[in-house]
Amino acid sequence: MTRPPSTQESARAAEVIARTEALLSGALARGESVDNAAWHRALIVAAAGRRARLLEVSEAGLEAGDALSAASRADLLEWPAGLFGDAHVLGWIHQGWSALGRLKSFEAHVQRGERHGSATVSTQLYTPRWVADALARGALKGADLSCVRVLDPAVGGGQMLLSALAALIDKGLEPAEAATRLWGWELDPRAAEVARWTLKLEVAGRLGGRDRLLEARLDAQVVCRDALRGDAPSYEVVLTNPPYMGWRSMPAELREHLKAHYTPFERDLYAAFIKRCQDLATHAVGLLVQQGIFYLKRFEAARAELMSAGALTDFLHLGPGAFWGLSGEKASVVAFVQRLNADSDAPTRVWDLRQAHDPSAKAQLFARTTPRAFVARRAASVPGRPFCYELPEGLLRWFDEASPLSTIAEVPGSQNKTGANRSYVRPWAEVNAAEIASAPGLFEPPSNANTEQPGRWRFYSKGGRFAPWWGNWDWVVDWSDTARDFYATNRTSNLLSERYVGREGICYTDFAGGRFNARWMPPGCVFDMTGPAVFVREQWLAGLSFEERNAALLGILNSAPARRLLKALNPTLHFQARDVRALPIPQVDEAWARHIAGLVLEIVDGVRVLHRGVQGDILASAPGLSRAQARALLAHLGELETALEAEIAALYQVAVRPLERTSLMHHHALVP
Repeated sequence: MTRPPSTQESARAAEVIARTEALLSGALARGESVDNAAWHRALIVAAAGRRARLLEVSEAGLEAGDALSAASRADLLEWPAGLFGDAHVLGWIHQGWSALGRLKSFEAHVQRGERHGSATVSTQLYTPRWVADALARGALKGADLSCVRVLDPAVGGGQMLLSALAALIDKGLEPAEAATRLWGWELDPRAAEVARWTLKLEVAGRLGGRDRLLEARLDAQVVCRDALRGDAPSYEVVLTNPPYMGWRSMPAELREHLKAHYTPFERDLYAAFIKRCQDLATHAVGLLVQQGIFYLKRFEAARAELMSAGALTDFLHLGPGAFWGLSGEKASVVAFVQRLNADSDAPTRVWDLRQAHDPSAKAQLFARTTPRAFVARRAASVPGRPFCYELPEGLLRWFDEASPLSTIAEVPGSQNKTGANRSYVRPWAEVNAAEIASAPGLFEPPSNANTEQPGRWRFYSKGGRFAPWWGNWDWVVDWSDTARDFYATNRTSNLLSERYVGREGICYTDFAGGRFNARWMPPGCVFDMTGPAVFVREQWLAGLSFEERNAALLGILNSAPARRLLKALNPTLHFQARDVRALPIPQVDEAWARHIAGLVLEIVDGVRVLHRGVQGDILASAPGLSRAQARALLAHLGELETALEAEIAALYQVAVRPLERTSLMHHHALVP
């Protein structure tokens, strides 16, 4: 069976990048200077020569020169000829080559705290063809073909302009005419050369030969310049995958320039590019960017300005795994098309592709998915106005009709931070038990304790794995006078306010991979920024005991509606305190809350029993439950969770979502 084009492209891209990195390793072992301009140019023109031969067009100007050794040329000649039949091959080679510079820059940034030396090293990643095609088609829709001009202000290897070229030809322009409509800017001269050769050879292949005058025009229109500086003419369509670089990582001069000219888009390099593209375009823009600008609090002002510039027509939520050779949740991206000066209240076509985990799978999911329609003004009442297309009307309404969690509970924004965990945080089993402070329900020090430092250590909520209801009590923190003095005075530390120390409440995992999970926090504990806390206010359901009020709130927090609402507020890696504070909580009566509390307390007690059989757990005891007893208890707790889920769904007036597995079945430590 023939593989779909997206799968073939992924395989070719991966192979080219891997072969490039292997070629680099071999050249380095031979002492070649692979990070200079001459070696890079020699590699690119040698590869372009192989592509020209495959296309059966002239190889004029494609002599590799002496910078590329005979051994490196031989390595390149061993590559399968079929790889050079793809128009994107030079861009993939450049990505493989630039990995060396990215690695050096990130090592300096992460290990030594240095800022990146320039905007060219942080993210030179080749846009998957299907994404570039979707952006080009979407942005060119409705454009006047008689005068349309397309610019990529961060042209890289030329992938966006390749897609624009194909889209213009599909719309009826001759290849030579379509090529004259393309402009590119690039800060890195090496990438600019890759883009020029990529476009020249693609046009030559379509024309059946090379055109010297047309190539000279492409040389003049794909140029080296800083896209964020200086005056420029307007272009009907602007397409790009801009570089990403956060505020703290930027060279100082770049930070000052963005602050002076791109506020409120100055917090990341890609955000400044969004603003620049909107200013340059007259018809539409299409960009592939980090998802944060559509969700994070720090981009709230930029998000409002972005959305007001026109109609967001297409929104592809790609999430992580969109690029070859780059994985991890931090590389979570979206692609969007915006029609400028159009009705910003028009519905957006949205494709949610996050459940696919690599570029090929995302491409195939995109092809078979019918987009949903989302009108951004529906989320006008959501704090920060994130682009929360996932929420149905039945849940969105609660931002208008219910009070936020902050009215019934405190969610401290300043947690404890030692600034030196290696010195002040220990696994509980590695310290003297007699020196650990009492935490009723979790731990009591030995009654015959004889120590000079009673209560020196406190159990520490540090987030941890998915553990709803109870768990993750693995760590203790030094709470001696000396340690607390350090937390209070050290520049990178923070001492938890005394009003929260040892206070019973609820804690949760800040970093939760999108699945919020909260648990009972016994008295006597403290918490840090990865395991923040929630404290129910006395005036909420004043007729109930503290235990009942705390349990009722815990039940709401661990429900599917609450998780969906929190995820809509911020779909990124972390659940921030401000997001939890903004969670809408419908009004409840004491009878309902008492019933919910009963279910929750039984679940918490059951989970604690299961923890007795977890080796190394603070509650572990012998003999624990047999496997049959543990499975029976787990099944019973699952039934309680299902009943609880139905109650909370009714509270939010939404349908119960079918549960493939209960929350506890995700709590891997408990599954026999």
